[in-house]
Amino acid sequence: MLAQQSLRDIAHVTAGQTLLINGAGGGVGTLGIQLAKRHGIEVTGVDSTEKLDFLLSVGFDHVIDYSREDFTKTGLGYDVILDVKTTRSPFAYARTLKPHGTYVTVGSSMPRLVHCLMFGRWIAKTSNRHIRILGLKLNKGLDGMIQLSEAGKVVPSIDDIYPLSEVPQAIRRFGEAHHKGKIVIAIRGPRSRVDRGAPRAVGSIPLRAVSTRSRRTPWQCRAPVASFPREFYGFSQEHTLCRPRLR
Repeated sequence: MLAQQSLRDIAHVTAGQTLLINGAGGGVGTLGIQLAKRHGIEVTGVDSTEKLDFLLSVGFDHVIDYSREDFTKTGLGYDVILDVKTTRSPFAYARTLKPHGTYVTVGSSMPRLVHCLMFGRWIAKTSNRHIRILGLKLNKGLDGMIQLSEAGKVVPSIDDIYPLSEVPQAIRRFGEAHHKGKIVIAIRGPRSRVDRGAPRAVGSIPLRAVSTRSRRTPWQCRAPVASFPREFYGFSQEHTLCRPRLR
């Protein structure tokens, strides 16, 4: 939902535009590229060296290794930037946008988000470039994603599937940003391993299995939401917004 709501509801992407996804090798980026290509958009992905071949394999037109090149200093402009990392100032992102362009962050550390809120309106008035923060609306657009998934038009890339007993390892891998695509937690049943050396799409995993604490809908699974002790979470402060809620 992060990629869909960012591109459709905030950026309002249209054919012929250019899009850059920062932190493109995770779940948001691998779904975002598929949604963008349905609109005929040229897409650049930014991530680590180890993920560049993977990004090309899932359809990115161009890739940038963030350890070797700062995409905000290349002189290239983009109509839309979708940011999963948000590690720079809003002014750096604004100068990377084309006029009337839109930057969307899906989350970051609180200071970075506050900067976006503080300076976003001023940047829009002085440069006609827009700095936006996604406020995720639970399950909005889920019907459409289910239809695309069932038709095989959007296929999630799965990095690995963990049983419930290995949630700490899954969260640790997510926090270290080594995953390529989605990390899946299997509530029941044996672990189904996916070769991390060659991430692949697993079309048999339905998007219907969604469990939230509110706004329950008919396709949501009935499995209980588990709680885990604090030592399961090894994140630094900048990952606070990604922590599961403790009971």
